[in-house]
Amino acid sequence: MKKMSNKALWFKEYAQTQSILWVTFILSFFFLPFQVMKRLSEVQEMVNRKGPFATPELHSIYFYLENPFPLVMAILTISIAAVLIGLERSQGQDDFTLSLPYPRTTIYLTKWAIGATTVLLSIGLNLLIAYLILFFSPFSDYLYVLSGGTRLPVTDAALWFFYGLKLILTGLALFTLALFLGTISGSYYYQYGFSLIFAFFPYGFALLFSYFLEVHGFQVTSSPFQDQLLRNITLFLSILSINLGNPENSIWLYALVYLLLFLPLGIYFYQKNRVEYNGQMLIFPALQGFFLVGITICFALLGGLIGTGFMGRGSGSTLLFYYISAAAFG
Repeated sequence: MKKMSNKALWFKEYAQTQSILWVTFILSFFFLPFQVMKRLSEVQEMVNRKGPFATPELHSIYFYLENPFPLVMAILTISIAAVLIGLERSQGQDDFTLSLPYPRTTIYLTKWAIGATTVLLSIGLNLLIAYLILFFSPFSDYLYVLSGGTRLPVTDAALWFFYGLKLILTGLALFTLALFLGTISGSYYYQYGFSLIFAFFPYGFALLFSYFLEVHGFQVTSSPFQDQLLRNITLFLSILSINLGNPENSIWLYALVYLLLFLPLGIYFYQKNRVEYNGQMLIFPALQGFFLVGITICFALLGGLIGTGFMGRGSGSTLLFYYISAAAFG
């Protein structure tokens, strides 16, 4: 009976989110296997222009994929999380969900598992299809990618494995963060907005704060390591940096940290959810002040940056315009 009950919960969550789940699968196919086929047709045309008897040299044709697949996956993973919790809350269906005879931990983990399975399969299966298309292509021996300045065959299995691993883990990390934010936000739109903000937050806040220091005459320097670290822990920048030739393999470690941190936090806050605060920015009044202060500071810093972006730094007039703009935005 327990097994049947869990299946019923899975079916309920799937029925609620099936549209966005299938859109994710379809767009993943379009932005991976389809783009690989398109690129191979371009290679075919290039070879044909050289004449019927021209034979390319081994690993002589650079293979690249100019497609926004990581960006599309980032938006889709946030959308899945927002539908699973935020849309349910906005439509008043979460009261029914929480009244079902399941522990809230089970409900939350079912939501997470459905989204995580979609991310895993949509990326993993389409990467496998794209790889097989390349592997069985008549041009497979002539195509190469650049990885850290080194030429590697486009069919290098390790290259595709780490590409897929980074995409999947970073996608799961972003989904887990967005789902957690759904447990504290009061509607679909607040969850989506918070997810976009926090996906950019580490690097964005560092940029705003460093500009604040520079305007006040402080010398701000950062090493390439510090800059790369900030990019790696900023999920949106991290996922956008992933490409077939990117040798930065430590990205998946930071993604694991997000998973290990925000999955249990999401479970904890979902257990404490209170439907009477639906529609508000946050469903936990105790967090309201903290968020409002943080949002005010960030918008003030952004306003100062915009207001003095085309002026010299450190002068009295710059400071005046900075604080006027900061006050206007904050």
